[in-house]
Amino acid sequence: MKRRGMSAIITSVIIIDIAIVAVGVVWYTVSTVVETQSAEVETASSQFSQSCTSMGYSKIIPDKICDGSVSYMGGEKCCQGELYEDFTAYSETDPNGKVSVSADTITLTDGDQDEVYYVTKDFGTNYFGDFTHWVDINITASENTDCRTIVWGMSNYGSNIVDAIISLSGGIVLNVQGRVAADTEYNFLVAYGIDDSWEDVAESVNIGISTPAYLSIKRDNITVTVEIYSTPLLRISGGAGDDIDTITIEASSTKFSHLHGINTGRLGAGASDRNMSGTISNLALK
Repeated sequence: MKRRGMSAIITSVIIIDIAIVAVGVVWYTVSTVVETQSAEVETASSQFSQSCTSMGYSKIIPDKICDGSVSYMGGEKCCQGELYEDFTAYSETDPNGKVSVSADTITLTDGDQDEVYYVTKDFGTNYFGDFTHWVDINITASENTDCRTIVWGMSNYGSNIVDAIISLSGGIVLNVQGRVAADTEYNFLVAYGIDDSWEDVAESVNIGISTPAYLSIKRDNITVTVEIYSTPLLRISGGAGDDIDTITIEASSTKFSHLHGINTGRLGAGASDRNMSGTISNLALK
């Protein structure tokens, strides 16, 4: 009887020990799950309370495309990269089929100055005051030294930007032109015009055909500055300066509504046989 009683006691102790271990395992597992879920809730709550700008990202809005990864913060869609204009959301006029438009690129093929073509967007009255825009230009063909087209422009007109220059509202244009050796070089010309007159004009150095140029276009009050870089990284750093050229004009403080991705700036029938080809891409409003 004593042996049986002792065995029962030992067995009970073993069972109790096993139960204690089991309870400990269950408690550890439950605690781990609770901690994990709490961390997930805390992370989600933190993300919900944050915004794109507070995290150093750009908020993705309609008519913009993200060149980078996309995440969500505080119910906002954020771009961890560069935010470009969506050219397919712009208004296109091109009866002769010289322009093709994709989301981030406008391609001009044999565009002549006696033809009509433009890709433009109305952002609303007085939208553009001071600004910084980045855009990439690559001219791949120029028929002669008089070839030119507007590869960026700003006005209060939605059609031919020359109409804005003729009017009292004025406009700022960035021309690209065929140069000394038409089939091997081009350059940039930035100008401000109003009331049928060019008020200030500046030209860059010549650049080889099919050599991409990475531009930063800035307006600070009445001063317009175009910095021309050979690589996107130099433009980002800014520290290396304008390794190709910088051109500056004095314009006006007039606020504009329309941004032109390309515009023939047509000169009429006398401007035929001035064909030019190239691309305008990655327009970013900084």
